[in-house]
Amino acid sequence: MIVASLCGVVLFTTGLAAAVCPGDCDGNGTVTIVEVIRGVSIALGRTALTECPAFDRNADGQITVNELISAIAAVLHGCVADTPTATPSSPPTGTVTDVPTASDTVTATPTTTATPPETPTATLTSVPSPFIYRTFPGFEMALPLGVSGAEGGALACSVDMLPAGAVFDPDSAVVNWTPASDQLGPFYMPFTCHDDATPAASVDGQLTVAVAARDDCAMPACDPATGCTTTLPPPAQVCCAAGPAQRVAEPVAGCPEGRVLYIGRNSTATSFGRVQNCDKLHMSVFQQAGAQLVFHIETRCVNTNNRVRIHARLDTASPDHLVLFDTEPPPVFLDTASVPGFAVRRNLRFGIVGGGPFFDLEGAEGNLTVTLTDQDGVSVTERVRVILGSMEQLPELPDVDPPLPTPTATATP
Repeated sequence: MIVASLCGVVLFTTGLAAAVCPGDCDGNGTVTIVEVIRGVSIALGRTALTECPAFDRNADGQITVNELISAIAAVLHGCVADTPTATPSSPPTGTVTDVPTASDTVTATPTTTATPPETPTATLTSVPSPFIYRTFPGFEMALPLGVSGAEGGALACSVDMLPAGAVFDPDSAVVNWTPASDQLGPFYMPFTCHDDATPAASVDGQLTVAVAARDDCAMPACDPATGCTTTLPPPAQVCCAAGPAQRVAEPVAGCPEGRVLYIGRNSTATSFGRVQNCDKLHMSVFQQAGAQLVFHIETRCVNTNNRVRIHARLDTASPDHLVLFDTEPPPVFLDTASVPGFAVRRNLRFGIVGGGPFFDLEGAEGNLTVTLTDQDGVSVTERVRVILGSMEQLPELPDVDPPLPTPTATATP
């Protein structure tokens, strides 16, 4: 029996067969991101179909976009297994003979029922929460798998898709890696562990690592085992002379480990434009009598069935406008975003307090803090250093998270 994973989605298996649903490689009734990545690898020809035939729903020997989307839907909404429909047999026809009478004695023939062999009971005593390991180039990583046997027995583990330079130590079950400057973006490292029991219990999981480009405003505090967190310097400490860093996609992840909040500025309805440190935000100035800031928010892994509360505060070093706003508008509903799993709210407007003129804010740096709280009390916060301006029309920022491919109609054979 196996206990848990520290990072990523975990499956507990004991070798028992289960009904198969789209992408359920091990047939345990649950589809994980690890299995979806395996399906993508099969679709790209990097892995043999025999590694997970559960993706091939129509048994045509290949994996299509539609089949991958079905597996992703199973990750997000749960697995609905294919259950064979029993075909009722036709009732017997003809003349029934040899009907026993009341005086007949019917002797029951005892039948022997085979007793199934005992199987181990899955008792998970400790399951550490999965998380996204966040870091920067040049920072050492020593990320443990976090898997242990409930009885303290020996485990054998292996990790796939290690980035260049990364090393897995099977004795300590730790992945060691120091990302290089060109190794940016999300990295997914599926792993498998099994014990030496009979029958063997096994656990599959995934390490999810996000390597972001570091800018001069991010003040990191890093632990090799858990990753990096960042803080911003005070507004009086100018840090945006070099501009924003390279943009990196947010990893695909489940909940709650994938919970994030982003601020956006793009004007088109099909693009969000995530704001990161040292990006500009446009101030709308009304003949120096008033001004406002408009931006969007984007989030995932929160309750979107009810209204959410959004609190925003913007601090600068300007003597006349130290705090531009510190307010919470009425609760609002979130809308569906083009990026799978995310929800958005566009064109949130915040009036700048203190009155004009606002020349002191032109080109000023400020710390924008936005906190979203859902109906369940779950909160997520984003803090970003922005540059304010009203003189220029800002260009659209690139969206680095691509949406799911649009399925194409295929002829039914």
